[in-house]
Amino acid sequence: MLANTLFGLTKNPKRKNIEPKNPVAQTSYKSEVAGIGVVEPQSEIIKIGTSISGIITQVYVNVGDKISKDDILFTVDDREAKANLQLKKVQMISAKIDAAQKRSEFEMYRNIPDQRAYSKDEVNKKKSAYEIAEQKVKEAQAEIALSEVVIEKSTTKSPIDGEILKLDTRVGEYAQSGVLATPLMLIGDLSKLHLRVEIDESQIAKISSQNQAVGYLRGNPKVKVPLNFVRVEPNVVPKVSISGTNDQKIDSRVLQVIYSFENNENSKIFVGQQMDVYIEATNKNEKLESQTMQEVK
Repeated sequence: MLANTLFGLTKNPKRKNIEPKNPVAQTSYKSEVAGIGVVEPQSEIIKIGTSISGIITQVYVNVGDKISKDDILFTVDDREAKANLQLKKVQMISAKIDAAQKRSEFEMYRNIPDQRAYSKDEVNKKKSAYEIAEQKVKEAQAEIALSEVVIEKSTTKSPIDGEILKLDTRVGEYAQSGVLATPLMLIGDLSKLHLRVEIDESQIAKISSQNQAVGYLRGNPKVKVPLNFVRVEPNVVPKVSISGTNDQKIDSRVLQVIYSFENNENSKIFVGQQMDVYIEATNKNEKLESQTMQEVK
């Protein structure tokens, strides 16, 4: 009796419609080329460094701050540079005094009416001494200008209008000049976002700058973003691995095509996110237009 009851319950089980966690994006294109794109600022990501090494004395920005061109980002300890500037100014004063004395001596010999009172060698020596002293004044002025440049370089300013994307420096830390594995700061212009799309080299002939393209956020294909062609980078490169480096040896090579889209705050699209990109395929067997290539060059 119990067995019959259980059999009746399991004979015609009700099936539930289970939606996939990640629905597949669909397009209306008859034929399409698919690629993966990474979101980046229209300025690309700018890695901020310092021209001179030193201790960070002040950081003027925070992550997410809007900045304008020439806004101060941070400063490096410039006390030694300022002291050196004062020393160079004192040295220039001494050089000017010496040059004035040498000039007076030269003028005195040159203005003597009776040329028999001195020899030409003496006059030439006084002239040479005066000219050397004048050159030392110019050298001192150049050293002052150099010291002022060093002081100016201790203040790092923003090269563009944009936003602080990442901050990896603090007051009191030592900032090393040159190319760093971890930049001191990352900035970018987010007024419009770009999408760097990798197209397999076997599909290059199927795409054109005139063809429509659309992107879907990874994990949320409901967010559909129309894309506008910007440029193509005419250099086929090895496909970048998921880690973001070229250390992995892979055979496939890709062409990088740049698209743009409006930065809609409601979409919550961030720099570094990936998109599944679909480009309308052309029926003609042609590569990207030569005119576009010339514009990139």
